Amino acid sequence: SGEKVKQMHVVGFLVHQDMVNTIMSFYPIFSRLISIHHWVGLFNIIIIQTYAPTSNDDYEAMEDFYDQ
Repeated sequence: SGEKVKQMHVVGFLVHQDMVNTIMSFYPIFSRLISIHHWVGLFNIIIIQTYAPTSNDDYEAMEDFYDQ
């Protein structure tokens, strides 16, 4: 997930090759947020990854992130 034009604010997951077959789906929610649906034995796990703005980002970027 990320901004396709600028290649900035990219988030993602590294998945070990032994675990690739247990990934059921993934959802890029917006440029800074992604989730992955993972099957582990009898359980389904949803993991959420985010790239939050830092203190170096402008105020507008932070407000937009928290609004979304």
